[in-house]
Amino acid sequence: MSKLKILILEDSKLDTELIIKELEKDGFNFDFIRVETEEGFTKNLSNYKPDIILSDFSLPQFDGMSALKIAVKHYPQTPFIVVTGSLSEEVAADCIKSGAWDYVVKERLFRLGSVLKNTLELKKEKENFLEAEETRKKYEFIINTSKIPMSLINLDYRYEAVNDAYCRMHGLSRKKIINYSVEDIWHKKEHIDYILPHLKNAFSGTEVNYETWFTTHNKGLRFFNVSLSPYYTGEKISHVVVTSHDLTENKIAEKELRKFSTAVEQSPGPVIITDINGKIEYVNSKFTELTGYTLKESVGKNPNMLKTGHTDQNEYKNLWNTIKAGKVWKGEFKNKKKNGEIYWESTTISPIINENGETTNYIALKEDITTRKKAEQDLLESERRIRTIMDYSPIAILQQDYTVLKKYLNKMVKERELDLNLLTKNKDELRKCLSMVKLLDMNKAAKEILNATSVKEIEKNRAKIYTADTMKNFAQGLVKLTKEENYYQFETTINNLKGEPKHCIVRLATIPGHEDKFDLVIMSLLDITLRLKAEEQLKESLAEKEIMLKEIHHRVKNNLQIISSLLNMQIRYLKNESAREYLQESHNRVKSMALIHENLYQSKNLREIDFSNYIDLLINHLFSSYNDLNQSITYQLDISNIFLNINIAIPLGLIINELVTNSLKYAFTGLNEGLVLISMKKHGDKYLLVISDNGIGIDKDLDPESIASLGLQLVRALTKQIHAQLELIRNKGTTFRLTFKETDN
Repeated sequence: MSKLKILILEDSKLDTELIIKELEKDGFNFDFIRVETEEGFTKNLSNYKPDIILSDFSLPQFDGMSALKIAVKHYPQTPFIVVTGSLSEEVAADCIKSGAWDYVVKERLFRLGSVLKNTLELKKEKENFLEAEETRKKYEFIINTSKIPMSLINLDYRYEAVNDAYCRMHGLSRKKIINYSVEDIWHKKEHIDYILPHLKNAFSGTEVNYETWFTTHNKGLRFFNVSLSPYYTGEKISHVVVTSHDLTENKIAEKELRKFSTAVEQSPGPVIITDINGKIEYVNSKFTELTGYTLKESVGKNPNMLKTGHTDQNEYKNLWNTIKAGKVWKGEFKNKKKNGEIYWESTTISPIINENGETTNYIALKEDITTRKKAEQDLLESERRIRTIMDYSPIAILQQDYTVLKKYLNKMVKERELDLNLLTKNKDELRKCLSMVKLLDMNKAAKEILNATSVKEIEKNRAKIYTADTMKNFAQGLVKLTKEENYYQFETTINNLKGEPKHCIVRLATIPGHEDKFDLVIMSLLDITLRLKAEEQLKESLAEKEIMLKEIHHRVKNNLQIISSLLNMQIRYLKNESAREYLQESHNRVKSMALIHENLYQSKNLREIDFSNYIDLLINHLFSSYNDLNQSITYQLDISNIFLNINIAIPLGLIINELVTNSLKYAFTGLNEGLVLISMKKHGDKYLLVISDNGIGIDKDLDPESIASLGLQLVRALTKQIHAQLELIRNKGTTFRLTFKETDN
């Protein structure tokens, strides 16, 4: 048992010791504090909080009556006992009236123990009474403030007590209910016939509970859960306590909830319902289908069981702040299924608010957006690649929006206020059209070519950039635009922002999918300024080289002509016929080469010569050289329009020279007339040269490979040089067929 705390107001230490000894003698377990001033008394009342106060009546600096008034005002439940040397009956009565619990005269201090004991018992009784009274008031307050209608019915089926809620239910005051019978309050016979049997069961000692619809005075038809409990006085039932829970809203809500539950369960997407702390109370079948977690596995868990750590904690804080404020939160999560598979979901979380405006739950509507996110990621990756390609492309690319211009042109053409074919002549209208083109973006190459840093800079200086030629082509592009043509290309010269001319190939193209609005038109500029300069320089260089080559061919031809003339002069001076013949052959060979250089010198194309013209000249020369007035030898040419490079033409010319020479020298011995046929055709990538005569032919027993003449040795060597195939046919004369391909070597 805790010690008794006593506050003693006494100026005499001796009297204080006597009081303490008396209390100790009576067996009290206590602590005490002695004070003798008002300040000390007031301070210890508050700080020490004594269980009992013992006060002298008269003190030098204070008095017991004043102390009593202070104690009664601030601590009325703390017993105050006056302990004094002398006290008249009148003063004692005044003290008791003022709130003192008792008094003891110091001459009879032996009474102090019993007085203190009685006082403490009285204090306990008062505390119990006050506690019981407080409890009664609380119960009365609870009953009267309860929204549940309650009533107390006696054995005569009359109301003895009702709470405020019961009065409100019937729209009647207590006076019009108390002492009235059940039949008086419930008018309808069907209600009476239903209520009375239940009351009878309750008075027999049975706890009764039932639900039904009742028609009330002020709220009409309502659905109640009614409980009847027997109330005992002693061992007998004296009353029945009736509580009526109005469940009308619950009944309606239950009906709506069934609708809601059906809607949730049949929802095309996953649904989660949690309590206000985020604990899962319900998931639908679509949630299970998506995540693999069943309803049983999910209830009581937190949706963070799906977390992957991808979402930032600040996003979760924002989520909770939003829904706690009664607002709707929307967002996306990268979550993990039960089997560990990662998926993306779009989530909308809304608070469920009751009729009192209180949040009771949260509902999350989800949608699997994994496929969409992958498509978005692929699109971003594609855009990133395209952006990279654009940025590193040497071609300037500008993204433009022609939407406004397209609408304007369609309108003007429809209203016949604008003839696009005459637009090039209307400079003001053309500039107006140009101003309607919105520049969206451009790559690095565009910035470099135009010497610009931003889109705005380009739009601001279009008049400087677009030359007259560019504006003319722009007008032609607009004509195509109105005709729904999605592509237009032209060459023009533009000026960059430094004023430097740039010759460009310009291409306007509409991106697929944007053909109707023309809201995304790509303008590409290929700067060919340097290329044109290089081409010009190359042309000049080639012209110089052509002049040089022609000069070389001219000089080679002249030199060969000199050699040919020298040989010709030597032939005239030689008497030896055999020597003359050899020199003539050499002269013809030199002539065949000289003719090629002459052809190249006179040709516009130094790479190739007109071989059909060359053969004609060569054959004509050979027939002039070997003309025998006693014979009538002729030739026929069947040559296609053939051009050969010099590497093939020279050896092929020498081969023709040798074979035709042999025909003229040996094929017509003993004959008065003859024919030499020279044919050359192209078949695919191959050429076929045929040289034939109708002379005496070559002896069948003679092997051409064994013939040691310089001419045929030269033919074999040259055939090998040009990788050709030589075929000899001995039939009614002699025919040589030469098949070859033209090469650069």
